[in-house]
Amino acid sequence: MRKAQLRVVGKGFALAATSLREEPHRHIRALRPTQPGTDRRVALSRLLALWPHELEDETAEARLRILGRLRKALRAERRRGLAGHWTYDLARHIELLRLYRAELAILAHQLAGIAKATAVQRLRESRNS
Repeated sequence: MRKAQLRVVGKGFALAATSLREEPHRHIRALRPTQPGTDRRVALSRLLALWPHELEDETAEARLRILGRLRKALRAERRRGLAGHWTYDLARHIELLRLYRAELAILAHQLAGIAKATAVQRLRESRNS
């Protein structure tokens, strides 16, 4: 914890706290780094109501469906935050955003791999013709 210091300023007293930069941000939950070993299925099941077969499916189509649900949940959480609703949860909002970005990156990688495989297949077919 930080300790406040009392300093004399002019004819009065002022309360001077140590700066935030001196103290690590260990008490702010939103700034904690995410755990690298977090399983995708566990993280998704904590935030979204998904069936086990939906969590296990890693195809591009399944990821698109999950991205749609994440987008919908993000929109609802953002609405709650802007409205100042008592059920708004910053940690949930951050985790939803982190998962959305991770799923989007994986999907982009998958689609790039599919596009590359398709391009290679077309190139082979054109050489054989």
